[in-house]
Amino acid sequence: MASEKARYSFRLVVASLEAVEEDARFRISTWDNADGLASSVARVGLLVPPLAVAGGGRFRLISGFRRLAACRALGWPKLPLRVPEGHPTPAECARLAIAENAWSRALNLIELSRAVNLLAQFSPAGRVDPEEAAAAGLPGGEAFLVRIAPLCRLPQAAQEAVLEEAVSLWTAAELARMPAEAAEALAGLFRRLKAGLNVQREILTHTREIALREGVPVRELLAAPEFTALLDEAGGDPNETTRRVRGFLRRRRYPHLSAAEERFRTLLRELPLASGLRVQPPRDFEGTRFALQLEFETAEEARLLRGRLDRLLEHPAFGALLEGKRRGYETEPQGRS
Repeated sequence: MASEKARYSFRLVVASLEAVEEDARFRISTWDNADGLASSVARVGLLVPPLAVAGGGRFRLISGFRRLAACRALGWPKLPLRVPEGHPTPAECARLAIAENAWSRALNLIELSRAVNLLAQFSPAGRVDPEEAAAAGLPGGEAFLVRIAPLCRLPQAAQEAVLEEAVSLWTAAELARMPAEAAEALAGLFRRLKAGLNVQREILTHTREIALREGVPVRELLAAPEFTALLDEAGGDPNETTRRVRGFLRRRRYPHLSAAEERFRTLLRELPLASGLRVQPPRDFEGTRFALQLEFETAEEARLLRGRLDRLLEHPAFGALLEGKRRGYETEPQGRS
């Protein structure tokens, strides 16, 4: 296809809507709703006639599907069409359809994916020549074109997440390599979290690794009662939900984190804590720094807390807690049973 050279001249034809049929092979746009466009056409007219190929007294539409839908919604009996002279091949029709879309507006990722696959479909090598893509108005080099190609084959829910920009390009490309049900489940989670690329990458990596190690499908993992419960407990706050999801997956991926949490709780019950004195573990049990929190209103309460703090520091369980932090809580410190 890249070796073909063609210059097109067009004629304007007014055709009956009954004589126009859509050739869905060349659809690029993801916009299906033509209501707004119909209102515009009713007020100012059809500024750019759709593009169609003539044959046998009929016309096959290759670009302008929403414009056609708008005219049908308005009840127009006829509409103008731009028709290329001669008999364009399917490859030439693909080039025309893509160029008209790409040069008139910025295509979203799914539309770019559709365009790349359309070009590849009519390429002898089955791949897109970057020069050919650039001539049709598609951005990016070969690596970009290869990465976006599978996106239009994602499940519909995942495609919607891409269109909402709830899923990054990197994440979308990774989802395209996964089973459809896994891609759909993860896309739904990312739509809920509204997380950035780094968090998406972390969640996707942990989820795949857990599923592989435990032999559990990703969809089943994300539908487990303990996982859905933590989503509900976050109360709809995306930041809190993200924090809980990351913590859950890290503990599931690295079981020693769960052991660390359980060990901390066991030792905490042994500590001589009282009102106004708290011990906080490392965040998500990943670091080594603890926090002591003192709460008081008067100097007398502060003096009482000082005494309680001295007793806390001398308690064996407190020493065991600090030994454990250096060891990841993985085993019982020596000397304790």
